Amino acid sequence: FILSFSILEDRLTAAMVVCCNAVSDPLPMKNIGKVPSSKREARLRKIGVIDKTLEERLLKAADLRNELTHQMMWNLDVFEEKHINEFKALINEVKKYHRRFLAKSNAS
Repeated sequence: FILSFSILEDRLTAAMVVCCNAVSDPLPMKNIGKVPSSKREARLRKIGVIDKTLEERLLKAADLRNELTHQMMWNLDVFEEKHINEFKALINEVKKYHRRFLAKSNAS
């Protein structure tokens, strides 16, 4: 569960760095991994990488990660395969949006 969400966070950070550079809006690289989820997703939406629906789904996934991570202190059964499958689907969707955005940016 935690690993799948960490991969999702890594893909979002990579998308943010690469796509911001593609539109000449580079990010300061210091502490790039510490950018909060809400700011990362908002920036990706602002530059046109993701849409509002995906942004909301990503924010819900972050909330779920936080909620279940705290609950696991008392009950490891809170983790379900469906949560990991949702994170995997989001990883694939972020990669698709990222590639599509870069293709459009390179065509311009």
